[in-house]
Amino acid sequence: MCVHYNCSPKLITENQIHGYLFYLTKIKKHGPNKIAIAMASYVYFYHNIVRTPEKVKRLRSPRIPDRVPFILAPEQVFQFIEALGKLRDKVSVQLLYSTGIRVGECVRVRRKDISVHRMTIRIPEGKGKKGRYVPLSPMMLSQLESYYKEYKPKDYIFYGRGKNHKAPM
Repeated sequence: MCVHYNCSPKLITENQIHGYLFYLTKIKKHGPNKIAIAMASYVYFYHNIVRTPEKVKRLRSPRIPDRVPFILAPEQVFQFIEALGKLRDKVSVQLLYSTGIRVGECVRVRRKDISVHRMTIRIPEGKGKKGRYVPLSPMMLSQLESYYKEYKPKDYIFYGRGKNHKAPM
């Protein structure tokens, strides 16, 4: 903004701030997320650094629209999984899809975390270091058994270069 107006931040007026945000929106075609970030930085800067909060008191963040996520049809997911080459890749993607766990959680799953009797998978340290249990479907259990027969994992289910180390996905 200072480069745009070629002056010190202390000399910029409230109208210039609004004008620059208008410039970013209409000329530069920045979306609401980028505009909100710019506004937050100006508010912080003028409140805490320059100590002239009156210059940004009327700024209001733009409404950020909710986005509808793109969801694949079950047939598309099946085609994607079938197109994968290795059984390891197929089973890991199936596990992600059927349980909803994150990739970082998937690579940390150990054999001891799977309870065949309860049909659950224990996720010891998920997001926010919170543990939880996720359901294990009979079909997924069957896929994991096929995977165990071929790859014979000892500790982590999905291993990297060494069979005792987790996979770096």
